[in-house]
Order: sequence, then C-alpha cells, then structure tokens
Amino acid sequence: MRALILYSTESRLQKAASALAHALENNEWQVQLLEAAGSGPINVIPFDLVCVGSPTVGFFGGKVAAEVADAITRCNHLDGKRTIAFVTPKPFGTDKSLKTLMGLLEAQGSNVFDFLAIGSSADAQAIAQRAK
Repeated sequence: MRALILYSTESRLQKAASALAHALENNEWQVQLLEAAGSGPINVIPFDLVCVGSPTVGFFGGKVAAEVADAITRCNHLDGKRTIAFVTPKPFGTDKSLKTLMGLLEAQGSNVFDFLAIGSSADAQAIAQRAK
C-alpha cells in the first residue's frame, strides 16, 4: 500500500513527518514525503493514504501553517481518500489546530479516519499501527 505524507517545512514538523514515514515503512507501506510549500496541483490518486501535518500555529493554537492549508486545496481527487491529520504539540492550542486541520481536509471531501499530535517516535508508531 502507498502513503503520501504532506507536511510543513517547520523543523519540528519535518522530524514528525520523518518519524511517521519510518513507522509506516516498518508496517510495509511505501511512503512518499512531500513538503507542502510550492505551487501546482498535487496528485493523490496513486495513494491509499494521505497524511497531512502542520505545526500548531498561533499563541493559543487553532490555526495551521498557511503552506499546508494551501497545499490541501491543491490536492487533486482528495474526495473519499483516507487521511490522517497530525500536528506537533504545544502547551496550548494543539487540539484546536488538529480540529482546524481536520476541517480543512473534510472540506475537500476526504475521510479523516485518524488524528494525533506527534511528539515522539512512539506517537508515530501508534498512528502507523492504526493505519493498517
């Protein structure tokens, strides 16, 4: 099975995306990492799973990185696709940012079946186990 991990270029998020990729690969997924920054369409048709990650943005959270929000709108054929939303944790606002990210994915028609704040490789392994 194939997974796409679309993520923000913020350094903590890059580490979380790499940990998730490694965990998915250990569960026999073929994984492609893609930075959210850029332009042009993103083809998600070949993927069974799309994971989207953003840092928790704002002093009290509740927002996602602008580059991630833009990338979600550039995804072709996201409707009906299984997705995972993930963020990096902060003392405040992590849950709000997760809800915002999930809302953006659902607005494009995706099926968000899991979500998590990834703060460690154990968190990434847990979400990869549930992705089977």
